[in-house]
Amino acid sequence: MDALSPADIEQLAARGISADEARRQLALLRQPPPYARVLRPATVGDGIHQLDAADEPRLLERYDRARRLGQILRFVPASGAASRMFKVLEAYRSGVRDDPTVAAAERLAAELDRFPFAAELRRAAGLDGGEAADPRRLIEALLGPGGLDYGRMPKGLVPFHRYTDHLRTAFEEHLVATLEQVRDGSGAARVHFTVSPEHEERFTALLDRRRLFFERRFEGRLEVAFSHQHPRTDTLAIDDDQLPVRREDGSLLLRPGGHGALIENLAALGTPVVLIRNIDNVLPDGRRGIARRWSGLLCGLLLELQDRVFDLTERLETAGAAAIGATRTFVDRWLGAGPPAGEDADRPESWLRLLRRPLRVCGMVRNEGQPGGGPFWVLDGLGRESCQIVEGSQIDPGSGAARRAPGRGDPLQSRRSGLRARGSTPATLSSRRVRRPRHGLRVDQVLRRAIPAGPRATRPVERSHGLLEHGLRRGAGGNLRAGEDGLRLAAGRAPGRRRAMNGILVVDDHPTDRRLLAGILEREGFPVFEAATGGEALETAASRKPDLILLDICLPDRDGYDVCSTLRTHLETSDIPVIFVSAIEAKEEIARGLELGGSDFIHKPYCTREVLARIRTHLQIGQLNSSLQAVNDDLLRLNNDLLEKQKRLEEDLKAAAQIQQALLPAGDLHPPGVETAWTFLPCEGVGGDIFNLLQLDEHRWGLYIVDVTGHGVPSAMVTVSVAQSLAPHLGITVSSQARRGDSPIAPPAAVLTRLDQEYPLERFDRPFTICYAVLDTRTGELAYSSAAHPPPIVLRVDGSVERLEEGGPLIGMGAFLAFDEGRTRLAAGDRVYFYTDGIVEHCSTGGELFGEDRLVALLRDGAGRGLEELCRRVMRELTVFGGRRPPRDDISLLALEYRGGSP
Repeated sequence: MDALSPADIEQLAARGISADEARRQLALLRQPPPYARVLRPATVGDGIHQLDAADEPRLLERYDRARRLGQILRFVPASGAASRMFKVLEAYRSGVRDDPTVAAAERLAAELDRFPFAAELRRAAGLDGGEAADPRRLIEALLGPGGLDYGRMPKGLVPFHRYTDHLRTAFEEHLVATLEQVRDGSGAARVHFTVSPEHEERFTALLDRRRLFFERRFEGRLEVAFSHQHPRTDTLAIDDDQLPVRREDGSLLLRPGGHGALIENLAALGTPVVLIRNIDNVLPDGRRGIARRWSGLLCGLLLELQDRVFDLTERLETAGAAAIGATRTFVDRWLGAGPPAGEDADRPESWLRLLRRPLRVCGMVRNEGQPGGGPFWVLDGLGRESCQIVEGSQIDPGSGAARRAPGRGDPLQSRRSGLRARGSTPATLSSRRVRRPRHGLRVDQVLRRAIPAGPRATRPVERSHGLLEHGLRRGAGGNLRAGEDGLRLAAGRAPGRRRAMNGILVVDDHPTDRRLLAGILEREGFPVFEAATGGEALETAASRKPDLILLDICLPDRDGYDVCSTLRTHLETSDIPVIFVSAIEAKEEIARGLELGGSDFIHKPYCTREVLARIRTHLQIGQLNSSLQAVNDDLLRLNNDLLEKQKRLEEDLKAAAQIQQALLPAGDLHPPGVETAWTFLPCEGVGGDIFNLLQLDEHRWGLYIVDVTGHGVPSAMVTVSVAQSLAPHLGITVSSQARRGDSPIAPPAAVLTRLDQEYPLERFDRPFTICYAVLDTRTGELAYSSAAHPPPIVLRVDGSVERLEEGGPLIGMGAFLAFDEGRTRLAAGDRVYFYTDGIVEHCSTGGELFGEDRLVALLRDGAGRGLEELCRRVMRELTVFGGRRPPRDDISLLALEYRGGSP
């Protein structure tokens, strides 16, 4: 009986899955594919190639040339859910108490501080810095919707590494690696992520927040693209009764297919070379050097192999069976594939089909117990041997094959793929020549009993210690392990791309010489045009735009010198390289040809190797010139764009500066019994400083001064946000939920604690210092706390100086340290000066800092002056001290004088 109902067929059709395809999947699940027919492990010299140190400079140069020309892109499947990493902890959260779940929960609690998200998890669990961690409480905060909710988050958005000033997710690490690894000559670094549709907005939001930071820090321009795994690649599952697994509402459970389902996404990239990396395969700063080196070597080898494949393809197409011997030698040595069977081995078309497949180069490192496939020689369905990466689940556990491979390699997660055939035609990735519908892996998985209804299900829960095996600790990397002892190369398959050519024009009036030269070029795969006269040469050059011209000097209608001179006078032909061909050996004639714009000179009779060497050299020069011209055109366009953006930016800066000025203290704002004055000078028109006074109740006033890291609009936006957060009606400085009898005025230390929670670095990317104080105008009592801000200066009436130094660390760093709070009492005539470090760190022309001592002396000397006059004097002194240069940092000074108790 058909297990699919009409409702099932309708559900499948909505995803683009036919009923026949669904039945095919069910049949395959009920009768799984056979285990791989493993012959032997691949070893060095038998399926694995070990690079020689002497090859490295050549391969790295080949990779670097392709990188500069923009021929490389990173491809990162990022649809995976983080639930697979936390599956053991999720089972513990659901009530499963067996040895694996209990051990994982206890390990999480014991090693909590080694995880990058430890501080965030402690806050979510309501734990202070020294409180012991209860596993149940931690796991609920980690996975529950009221906490970090990592269980429902994409794996790419989980923090993988903690740096001094910020957390970094796996997604962000891939952005950094892209800038370091594939940035082209114009600064563009391209990466493509496949993400689930429901999470794409979260990825793009994180990209928008962090793009500028990474581009500035790693000096490049990110070009990021996203695509989705098509629903038609979703797969069914069966239960113990071999019936389709269903959700609680009776609908079919459909799960996204594995990475093999992304082959259509890969084919649509339109890039010659793709560097494929898993989303969790990341390394932190300082540990990517060796990975970049081996990535370059793999890519360089791929490019060399695909060039060789192109040459063999062209020779098979032109020379036919005569090229089979060389092709067989190359395939046996490099591609790890057996020859076509039987009579097909003598047919060039059979070898061409073998060569016209995508090429993959996969690096191997020694297996040290981590999961992953290994290289084996296997038999395919037609009895042919080939070297393949085989997963453990593909090997029959009773066959002994696994036991015979104790030293097998482990594949690097980064694989290099050539995705173009000869010319610019994409290699076919969607045909059955590449896909193997009857191949698969044997995997037994445990599904949740209660599967909620929804548009797409996540992958089933697998029983393994995923979280603690993913290396999510401070300083840990992912799964890439390339040791200094050597990386080995497993066999792969065919081709990438050579730049499409217009062709080479051969100009000679002697038919035999012309055909001889044309034949040399055609055997090497170059498209060739021919001309017998100078006039015909000019017409062909104008219409066909050849990449290079081989020009005989002696022609019947006009000599080659005149033809070359004419070519140089027309814009469309002026840049075509011209190589003169002649039996003339007089140096003055050679010099004349070069003076008229010739690029080189070849003497008759021809030396084939010399001809080809000179032609290849000038074609490469031409390609580089074209690339440089394209870069120049892009730079000109970018320059115009930058000028327009600069104009808009200046207008935005003026508007932002006006907004920031509006948030400074109002001119008529004077608390009773207190005189105030201030001065403010941003270093870029709009800055990261802000200060103000807040009336908290009838007698108490809040005072704050903030210095956000950095300058310009990003920092100013944070200052505006902080100023708004401190407004009394928003609940941070004045609580609307204070208990009866308690003061609603929040103590300064409590205000800083709330700000530290509201402005985490990973969200705003701008830590800041702040000093916040509360002044009681009746008594003169001043309570304060400082977050790494320069200590305010109290200048007493008797001339003594007090520095207000109590506080804690920067806001935004997620610090475990509590903020200390200090108190002092002001007498009538005492003055308090709040300032930012732009004053004390202001430099003279000789590099000397203005310093706190010079500021204190200046304030003491002005004790008899009014506050406004004193603020102006401080600004004048700073201007003279700095040689009237603009300040490098924002300068802010807020001064107040206590006049005595207010009524």
